[in-house]
This record gives sequence, C-alpha cells and structure tokens, in this order.
Amino acid sequence: MKELQPENCEIFEPDISFIVICKNEERCIERCIRSIQNEYAKDDEIIVIDTGSTDNSINIVSQIDECRLIKKTWENDFSMIRNFGINLATKTWIFFIDADEILIKGSIKNLKKSLMILDYNSISNVIISPLIVNSNLHVIREVKRIFKKNDGIFYYGCIHEEPRKNIEKSGADLIHLFLDNVALEHDGYKREIVKLKDKANRNTDLLKKMICVEPQNPRWKYFLCRDGRNSINEMEYEYLLNEVIQLSSQEPIFLRYRIRATSDLISYFIDSDRLNEADILLNKLEKLDNDLSDIVYFRHFIKYVKCKKEIMQIFQSLVECKKKYTDIEYGGIHSSYFHIDYLMGLLLFDLGEYQYAFQIYNHLEANEYIDLKEMFKNLYNQMTNFLNE
Repeated sequence: MKELQPENCEIFEPDISFIVICKNEERCIERCIRSIQNEYAKDDEIIVIDTGSTDNSINIVSQIDECRLIKKTWENDFSMIRNFGINLATKTWIFFIDADEILIKGSIKNLKKSLMILDYNSISNVIISPLIVNSNLHVIREVKRIFKKNDGIFYYGCIHEEPRKNIEKSGADLIHLFLDNVALEHDGYKREIVKLKDKANRNTDLLKKMICVEPQNPRWKYFLCRDGRNSINEMEYEYLLNEVIQLSSQEPIFLRYRIRATSDLISYFIDSDRLNEADILLNKLEKLDNDLSDIVYFRHFIKYVKCKKEIMQIFQSLVECKKKYTDIEYGGIHSSYFHIDYLMGLLLFDLGEYQYAFQIYNHLEANEYIDLKEMFKNLYNQMTNFLNE
C-alpha cells in the first residue's frame, strides 16, 4: 500500500456521515451525539433515525444543533433501518454508532488518517471494525460499522445484522480492517437495561426468523444460543451448538463462530458434569487456537470440579468412619471424635453446604472444642463490606 505523499498530490480529508439509530434512548442519546460533535468536522454530518420513541428522546435530539433527525416506523428489522440510513447519508464514508455508545476522544482524528490512506490508494470494498469496550470491560473487535457509501455495501439480517456486498458471500468478499485506535464505550448490555428493554426475547424471536431464511449460516444459530440461552431447553441448546460447529467448519470466514460455539459447549458439558466430553472438546478447541485464555481456564476449571468431587468422596469416607466409632476412644485427639467432626465441617464448608457446616461448628463451639467465632466474624465483616460496595 502506498503511503501518503502530500507534496505530490492534493490530499482531501474524508467526510463522514455518522448515523445513530434511536428508540427510547433519553438516558443516553445526547451523550452519544455530543461525543461525536466534540471532534467532527464541518463537512461531516450526524443523522439520528428515531424508530418510534415514546420517551423524551425526540425532544432531546430536536434541541441539538447540526443534527438531522429523521423519523422512521420500526418494522422489526435492524438491517432495514441501517440501509435506510445508508440511503440518507450524503458523505463519502458512513459510520454507524449506537445510541448507547460514546465515541472515545481522538477516534475521529485516528479514523480519518486511515481513511485518507485507503482513499489515496483507491482501495474499495473495505469494512472497518472499531474497538467496542463494554461496561463490563469485555472488548469486541468484530462489529463492522464503517464503510464507503458508494461501494454498494448493505446490511443483511433483521437482528445482529452484518454488512454484505454479494448477499451469498456473507461478507467474505469484503476487506475487513480492525482499527483499535477508533473506540466506542458501550453500556447497553447492563443487566437492568437488558431487562427493561426485553432484549433477550426480542433477539430470540428475530434470530429464529433468520435461521429460517438462512439455515446453513452458523451466525444466526450461534447468536440464538448466546441470546436465547434462558429460553431454549438444554437439548436444543446442545444440538444448536453442535450444528454451529459443523456448519462453521466449512468456511474460514465462520471460524470465530466455531471457536465460540466450541467454548460454550465445553462450559455446558462442565455444568452438566460431563467432564470427559468437555476434555475431548477442549483438545479440539486447542487445535483451533492454542493461545486462547479459555483453554487455560477450562483446563483448570475441570481440575477444580474434579477436586470438589474428591472432597465429596473424602466427606463420604469420614461419614462411614463415624459410623464405626461408637465407643469412647482413650488416647486419641479427642475421645468423642470431635476432630473428625471438625474435618467434616471444613469439607462441607468447601462444598458450599454452609448450613450443615455451621450445625457441626455450633456443636463443637457448644462443647468448647474449638473457637471459630472470631474467624467467622472477620468473614462476615468482609462479606458485608463487599455487598455494600
């Protein structure tokens, strides 16, 4: 790729249409727009498409200068709204920003430097992913938001929509760039917001629709497993994840779905106490990407589960021992076998069986075998401080 040579040609700074889709976002819409206006140029534009707000969103946007507000009826199709926005845009480049996101300072300047290089080299069919930092500090690099208006790129899918050029290629015919110095902060998936907007049920219904439209595309089945985890039964969840793994093994562009579905299925097997199956799948995940921290996590988590099983076996062994020790023992640690009870209490505590553990501890305290009150007072104070933070 040629580097910019300003002395040999006239360089024009790219202009951008920033498009924000909004519905009942009075909580955050002004914050989003102001983060763009803090840095955008006079040749750029901001378009807000409201899809039926019933709160104060429209009034807020109407009072912001240099912001174009368009009202559009919502028809349960995110790609339709985004494509509507593409048609409205009048600038060379398009950047979709969600209402619950904030553009990080310096991002526009960094973006325009990259766009100038692309324009100078006449590179087309480029789709760019900014860095998205969620409120839980989980960082995403795969969401495609930035492209040139005249490249004929459009969005496809009524939910978790993706940019395409040839509809059959699923984006494989686009050049995908990641710009980590163009960043957005996102807080729309905080628990209280997801619950308020009923996002899970909305997403699940739309994803089932997309599976009917494109049954061989693993994208929709993966997102159904992710978003609809609490609304589909265990058998269907496992079946769908296996389908994602199978379908995504056929095309390199689907590798990320294969990795994520494999990882999610390992978690499911661990939760279902199917550790041998988890181990087998973990070996396959390691072959896909042996640098993943998920592999370290799963290896040690499986060991942890096995340790808990061993603790349970130790406890059961002590229960059997107690049945044999019925007479007073002279010369042992404790003639009434309180030392055995103490160890059983420790094991129950490690297993999370706190009620039974404290029954044993109360018995030992009452008989002055051991003083545990100070230790548990400290634990109580630490837990109280944690819950009040």
